[in-house]
Amino acid sequence: MALVLSELLVISYQLYSIREEIPTSDLFHGIWKYIVADSIMFVVVLSLNFLLEMNIQLLILQVFIGILFYVLLNRLFNTYLWIEGVVFWEKFIAKN
Repeated sequence: MALVLSELLVISYQLYSIREEIPTSDLFHGIWKYIVADSIMFVVVLSLNFLLEMNIQLLILQVFIGILFYVLLNRLFNTYLWIEGVVFWEKFIAKN
């Protein structure tokens, strides 16, 4: 709990410090997409955790399923992260 509070204080101070340089509303534009994607991924992985026995193979499977769900949900919501990822991938392919 103390860690969460200290991180909130640090973030609050950082946002306060840059309030005149960067509009803070721009920083949080579209954040709901990430919250929904994170929540769905969490529910899926937690459900798998309850349904499956715990061993290293199934843990790795849960990690990959979580990654897959997060990537697909970012694609579905067309988030900034997805758009930047596509741009990066296209530049990477063009170089090689």
